[in-house]
Amino acid sequence: MDTHEALTYPRLNFKDNTLDENLPPARLFGHAFDVNEPEVDLGSLNLLPLELLYSVMASLDLCSISTLRMVNRQSLMTVDTFPPFKCIIKHAHPALHGALMIHSAKWITCEKLFRIICTSECESCGDFAGYVYLITCKRVCFLCLSQDDKYLPYTFTGRKSRAFSRILDILPHMRSISGIYSPNEKQESRQLCLWDRESVQQCGDLEVMKRVGRVASKAFDGKSGNKLRFMAIVEAPVLDHQTGKTESGVYCSGCRDSTGQRSQHFRRRYSSKTFVSHIKECGSITGGKHQNQ
Repeated sequence: MDTHEALTYPRLNFKDNTLDENLPPARLFGHAFDVNEPEVDLGSLNLLPLELLYSVMASLDLCSISTLRMVNRQSLMTVDTFPPFKCIIKHAHPALHGALMIHSAKWITCEKLFRIICTSECESCGDFAGYVYLITCKRVCFLCLSQDDKYLPYTFTGRKSRAFSRILDILPHMRSISGIYSPNEKQESRQLCLWDRESVQQCGDLEVMKRVGRVASKAFDGKSGNKLRFMAIVEAPVLDHQTGKTESGVYCSGCRDSTGQRSQHFRRRYSSKTFVSHIKECGSITGGKHQNQ
């Protein structure tokens, strides 16, 4: 963003305390296999052309492809040469590690995560989105993840019938990691089971709908102060897979102190392209403030 570098800044002076800031060190990708030539091949998978094998790996969920990677030295080398997986490891390692740690990886394919890290727009509003919501793998901006109901997961307490539990088991959900979450620094030491709100609301089961209504009626949100909103969120740069370059977005110096209307909110992040549009919409910046055109 060379032409607008003086008008932007890259980071805020406080933490969001998202999942990636609470993850333990990753062990899976510091694998014990050495770099010598494999002595064992992929067995029956070895009969497949590499292009077909890559096609299969693209459709594998993140849990399965990570397990395949650990079978032997040949599987490790094969997975690590799969271009989408290489990009994920290089540019979005916390997203993969986070999905595995919170057990949402079985609902996310390798292809989907790769597609998401190559996507810059928030799924809800279209703004530049520097975060990934890992229960269902969606790009999201800060204002949406902290305000939109769809990014506030459900938690169900108390006894559950067998039928109710069976339904919940097949809906996208996660198990939280203890830590400090949200910019308000809320501590959580329990391991919570959290369900994707949209998936629950769309399941159509009467008992689930009744329980959802009771949960929703008792819940206090708190928006950006709600720790539940940050337990499935990781920061991830946007990858241009054609150039191999990444962009993490920047904040506008003219909006630094603004908390009012969304168009000039200090939490909005911009790419080089969307910042140009922002200046056209809100006016040039003089003395640290937008001037009306």
